Amino acid sequence: MHIKIQGGGNGKYANNGSCSSLISYLEHEDLDRLKKGQKIEPFFSHTEDHIKGNTIIEAIDNNKKKLCRDEAKFFMITVSPSQKELEHLGKTPEEQSEKLKDYIRNGIMQKYAENFNKGLNAEDIMYFAKIHHERKTNKDEGNLHIHILVSRKSADGRLKLSPMTNHQNTTKGAVKGGFVRVDFYTGAEKAFDEKFLYQRQLQEQFDYKKQYKKGTPKDWEQLNKEKYQYNQQQNKNNNQFIQNCKNQGFSDKELDYMLQGNSIEKGNESFSIGLTDNSFQLVRFVSSMVQALQYAGGNGQSSDDNRRRKKRR
Repeated sequence: MHIKIQGGGNGKYANNGSCSSLISYLEHEDLDRLKKGQKIEPFFSHTEDHIKGNTIIEAIDNNKKKLCRDEAKFFMITVSPSQKELEHLGKTPEEQSEKLKDYIRNGIMQKYAENFNKGLNAEDIMYFAKIHHERKTNKDEGNLHIHILVSRKSADGRLKLSPMTNHQNTTKGAVKGGFVRVDFYTGAEKAFDEKFLYQRQLQEQFDYKKQYKKGTPKDWEQLNKEKYQYNQQQNKNNNQFIQNCKNQGFSDKELDYMLQGNSIEKGNESFSIGLTDNSFQLVRFVSSMVQALQYAGGNGQSSDDNRRRKKRR
């Protein structure tokens, strides 16, 4: 997963004026896809699936109250999953695209909002996103990627929000909160993994890549040792988890189904698989409300029974 935040300068990401040029650039793939008889990926927001470019320009350009002429009016976040991550999402570009939309809305932009440390959620951010299917790739990135145009101001126009700020969770002074870009990158990575049950090997993790990029040959030697040990332990843990599940009566078919993010019913209980600290966990839910009340009350009694008993005393 490669995430880049851009904005500023005099090029296509110039952001102190209208976003019209950037919208035009983001639409460049549409004509090629039309010529090939392929589906166009429309702009989408947190709540809408099909948004016209002119609507976005009007929304972003008018959400600039109390911003000076030379101040940034918007930013661009580009999210580029690896080929391995894309293949984990589905076999077709259509499957991958739908899951990425969900990830943008309920993963990336939620982490973006939280990172300002102002009690914000994704719905408080004015943003518009577009999926592109073509790019000049390197060996680590797939073709499918997402551009997210984010307003400098919150959706209600009250707050200035800059992911380029040097303030990091400050509590005093003119700027409260801030934005820690490293925390955003690692949080977005974790959100992807937990949402799609993607077990990230050490060499795929942001912290590892950062250390490797800045390291010396001696550091690389140590990192490679850590990578081998980490991945070996992860495989061992996975094999043990699968065996434990089989010992509890789960079939290979049921396990494969749950590892795709689904749940299965067994009697009055529902089972699914979760991911915590990059390790799989079997999650059990009580399907019946009656059963849920009994578990809540303890000793086979419902919570209501316990309350009535206390009242008689």
